[in-house]
Amino acid sequence: MTPEGVPVAILCGGRGTRLGPLTDACPKPLVPVLGRPFLAHQTELLERQLFRRFIYLTGYHGGQLESWLRASFGDRLEMAFSLETEPLGTGGALWNARRHFDEPFLLLNGDSYLDLDYGAMLGALSSAPSAVVAVVAAWRNPDTTAGVEANNLALKEDGTVTLYQKRGTSPRLTHVDAGAGAYRLGIFGFFRPDDRPPVSLEETIWPRAIAAGGIRAFPAPERPWDIGTPDRLAAFERRLSGKAALTA
Repeated sequence: MTPEGVPVAILCGGRGTRLGPLTDACPKPLVPVLGRPFLAHQTELLERQLFRRFIYLTGYHGGQLESWLRASFGDRLEMAFSLETEPLGTGGALWNARRHFDEPFLLLNGDSYLDLDYGAMLGALSSAPSAVVAVVAAWRNPDTTAGVEANNLALKEDGTVTLYQKRGTSPRLTHVDAGAGAYRLGIFGFFRPDDRPPVSLEETIWPRAIAAGGIRAFPAPERPWDIGTPDRLAAFERRLSGKAALTA
């Protein structure tokens, strides 16, 4: 399995209301981070790992996002776009784009940066039993006060995910969903004809797959950095600035 042929899907359809006026005139993935759109940092992270096929699942200001991506990366990446004309949720957006996918594929949140060996995560999926339809990045959060989402995943010792709970305080919840995963096409078998948008991948589809033992965790080496609020955007800028200083 080589990265060049693996589709990388990025969820870019959210409105980004918590960022206030920053997203009035542009989609959240194009909000500037150190003077460049967030999506430039994320796409280049995957590009450095030799991924070349990208599928952008767009919605709010989707035309603007597509124009910027084609102008910025169209000469060196293969790109496809799946536009939602109404809010579909993360699961609905994935289902809407299903014709674009080969197996395996990556799926990332378009507002979350995770410095991870994505080839290794794909390798973990490849070596997993066929019943496993997803390997998702999970970070053990040592400090839930550090501006990161609360723990929302429970795992067995072998890494099998036994629970996703977006809001809760159960001691079983030891890890944070880090916003990235490697998937087999079997994930689409957990969608149902009566699912109506918006459909959450994490809150509706994952529990069905988890009940079948179909999701495993892959250890994330660092916290996910999202830009969902002004404070988190500033924290990510500090993280990028610090890393640049270390490598200069």
